[in-house]
Amino acid sequence: MSRLLFGAFAVVSFLFSGTANAGFYSQLTTPFVKTSVNDPIIGVTNAYTSQHDAALSDPVIGKVYDNFRLAYATYVTKINWVGAYSSLSVGLNPTFEINFYQDGAGGAPGPQIGTTLTVAATETAQSDAGYFLYSATIAPVELLGSTNYWLSIMANVSDAVDSWGFAITDATVDPSLRGSAQFYGGTLYKYPSTVGSDQFPTVDFAFSLEGTVVPEPSSIILLVTSSIAIFGLRPIKARKLAA
Repeated sequence: MSRLLFGAFAVVSFLFSGTANAGFYSQLTTPFVKTSVNDPIIGVTNAYTSQHDAALSDPVIGKVYDNFRLAYATYVTKINWVGAYSSLSVGLNPTFEINFYQDGAGGAPGPQIGTTLTVAATETAQSDAGYFLYSATIAPVELLGSTNYWLSIMANVSDAVDSWGFAITDATVDPSLRGSAQFYGGTLYKYPSTVGSDQFPTVDFAFSLEGTVVPEPSSIILLVTSSIAIFGLRPIKARKLAA
């Protein structure tokens, strides 16, 4: 099993609109784009292993993490991402384990936020064989604005059947967020970073987040004040009409 997979990925883009279920962060591009990087150990690749197999004594085969930062405090309620199988061209419709993390030191994820989310996802085949676009609705996760976080997504796929990887993206990523990480074979690899004598390339992964903006306290106060004012006017109007 390689920590990297070969293939391509599909993409979708979202614009923040400030409404419920608005897309407010994206590392996906459209139309479909195939992206590759040259890994110093394996060679050319387009996806990095992020897979869980409960039948193995060490079930986490690989785990990819990527960082992001939201412009607004939000409740994340939906995630979209692209992944690939290494050999099969048909989907397996696996469940996925999704986690959010605080930002850690040295370009790595920190403490986990909440519990692991195990979700089913829609699996839509893309033009490159073996690559799929996924979408999953999750229980709301509240995250602050202007704060760095990390996201991990692992497929629950039997290693005896196939390998699954998180697809890299060619989307424009904020330079302060460039880079990612992967746990594989007992080592946390950072992209880019130096592990031993090997310099790994900078890669980011294809995903987007959707959700609902958390109202600011001032907005809530304004809404409550306006509601009270409107409510207070109604009896006066009613009395005038009855006079």
